[in-house]
Amino acid sequence: MAEGAIRSSIHSGTTAGFAFLRPVVRVRDAVKAVFDKTVEMMWGELMGEEDRYSQLDHLKAFAVFSALSLAQYHGRGWSDLVVMAFILLWAVDHYLARRAFAFGECRREVTLSPEPDGQWAWQREGEASRSRFQPSQAKAVVVARVRLLGGAFREVMGAAWRVSVDLAPSELPVYEEESAAEALRKGRELAGMFRVPLKVRDSDGRGPLASMEVMKRSFSAGTIVSSREAGGWRFSTRWTVRSLWVCVRSVVERAGFLLFVLGVMRLMTGFGAFVNLFVGPYFGWATGTVVIDLRPEAILGLFNPASDPVDFAEFCLAVGLLLHAGWRLGRRKTLVIEDDRTLFLVGGRIAGCLKTAALAPPLCVRGPDPVILLADGVQAFEIEGLHGDDSYEELMAALEERIPARPAGP
Repeated sequence: MAEGAIRSSIHSGTTAGFAFLRPVVRVRDAVKAVFDKTVEMMWGELMGEEDRYSQLDHLKAFAVFSALSLAQYHGRGWSDLVVMAFILLWAVDHYLARRAFAFGECRREVTLSPEPDGQWAWQREGEASRSRFQPSQAKAVVVARVRLLGGAFREVMGAAWRVSVDLAPSELPVYEEESAAEALRKGRELAGMFRVPLKVRDSDGRGPLASMEVMKRSFSAGTIVSSREAGGWRFSTRWTVRSLWVCVRSVVERAGFLLFVLGVMRLMTGFGAFVNLFVGPYFGWATGTVVIDLRPEAILGLFNPASDPVDFAEFCLAVGLLLHAGWRLGRRKTLVIEDDRTLFLVGGRIAGCLKTAALAPPLCVRGPDPVILLADGVQAFEIEGLHGDDSYEELMAALEERIPARPAGP
């Protein structure tokens, strides 16, 4: 390897598991897309955003639901077996992906090395071609928070901070670190090497690392409680009606897919029989007789899992996933800024500790899993799991008032 070359490894997202799972994954993705759209439309109705969707959108949603209900009605004899097989395949794939992730089997080596003609060459392990560029082509060094996916089902295995050279529009990943502090330190070295600025992707704040500067924040107050204590400030999450709805939606999006499938299967079977009365004769399908019972106890009986052991096992698994996701999201988060140290506590336990005197301006990093990044030049931690965008905006506004602008990060 050439002198001055950089060698590291990057998560490649290599599909673990079995190749024959791919058709199953495609079916899951299609049903998941319907689920995500249903949650989005229900959320719009609950939050008074009815005008967000036109009558045509509602008509399309009804047509999709009718088609799925018809399929569920005709496949009602084997639907439970399909769900159980899906759960088993998902569990096996998830185990294999976790194992590959833990042993680093999904990582591939990347090399960034100088060339005799003054250019730099970047190459990924297993690829014959190399990317070459002049140092003057580098616009910035970017640190981005990325989700690490694994397995045929592309489940989230974790998160990391990826350091890349921005060539505008392409990017070449060079490092990938679990620690934000280590990623910022290596990013600063790389930025100094190419004499370009260092930025945190999709971040906003008042420090030099922010990709977007925000001078004034807009939010609905009430989700963060701040109090002045002897020697410092304390900021804690607080439940409001809106934040409760936001967390319920987040929990359902993260872990409610299986419960959604199980909860509507019987309803779809009954509605599919009703749809079959109208479309069955055109396809030569037997129609039979449909009894519509609108009594409350009859409707609730559609969602009674105790009547079947398989349904009960599936229901317990789905509820367990929901409770676990709700517990992780609902734990109380507290930030304590004292004269000498800054602490972040989750459920009463210390999750991070920094030197207050060396704190850099906070950054809010947007994305599917937003975080507030705090660093002191040596260490860093991420504040995550707050109650929606308003909570992040409110906490950022409070921190920006109390943390003066200083040279940022490690």
